[in-house]
Amino acid sequence: MSSSKEKGIWTNGVVLSFDFAVDDLKVYYSQTAPQGAYEMIKSYLVKNGFKHLKDSDYKNEKIDDLETVDLLYHFSKKNKWFPFCLKKMDISPNVIKLDIAMDIWAFRDDEWGKEREEQKKK
Repeated sequence: MSSSKEKGIWTNGVVLSFDFAVDDLKVYYSQTAPQGAYEMIKSYLVKNGFKHLKDSDYKNEKIDDLETVDLLYHFSKKNKWFPFCLKKMDISPNVIKLDIAMDIWAFRDDEWGKEREEQKKK
C-alpha cells in the first residue's frame, strides 16, 4: 500500500469507469449471456470496497490508482476474458463534490416566479 504522502491526488480514492465490447464478450466470456460479465466485475469490485454509482461507474474512497490496478490485475488472472473484452477503462481521482444549488437559487427572479405561478392558476 502506498503511503499517504505518495497518494497525492489519490488521497480521496478513485473513481473507475469502464465499458466492454459486447461482440468480444460473446467470444471470450459467453455467447448466450454476455451481460453477465458486468455483474461479475461488479461483484468483485463491491467485495473489494468499491461502491457502485451507476452503469459501470464505481468509487472507492480508500484506495489509490496503483492499488486499483493491482486489484484489476488479480481479477484478470482469474478471469482471462476480462482484458480481451475491455473497450475502455478510466480511472480518476475521487474529488469532493459540492452541491451549489442554494447558491444558484440566490439568482432567482422572485417577481418572475410569482408571475409564472399566477399564470398557472388561470
